[in-house]
Amino acid sequence: MAVTESFIQVAPDSTGKKMETVRLTTAAGEVEREVVSVGDPETAGARQKVSNALPAPTDFGAAVRDVAPGYDSGITTLPAALTAITTDTIRAIGILLCNLTTTKQKVTLTNTAGSFYLNEYELQRNMTEFKLLGRATMVGAKWNAGSAPAVNAQLVGEK
Repeated sequence: MAVTESFIQVAPDSTGKKMETVRLTTAAGEVEREVVSVGDPETAGARQKVSNALPAPTDFGAAVRDVAPGYDSGITTLPAALTAITTDTIRAIGILLCNLTTTKQKVTLTNTAGSFYLNEYELQRNMTEFKLLGRATMVGAKWNAGSAPAVNAQLVGEK
């Protein structure tokens, strides 16, 4: 959708609230552009800047938290026997499953203690799907498919 610059002209208000604007020239002539910015309530000049370049050391910005380090098993062909893929404690986000055959396949995913997250889950023939695991905390992970090498899988989560 194409954007066309425009403006709204209002009557002067010498006693009401003041809105911050910047004056610039557009195809419509000289206009005031309303300024909306993220700023610090305690430091008047501390505002985030929109830029298409690396920020200068004196530019203001927002504090963000580090994203939790991820866990990614990588795409793996599942073995027929239940096999450990990690001993780490992870918060499992989901598992990508890809049935490489023309027959249904059963997939199992457990933690190292044997608690099931998928218990012989039936994956339809020639099907690829992503199963959400709700950030389930898993102490280690093991998996298998009913017959190898029938299913490729990838487990992703947070450490």
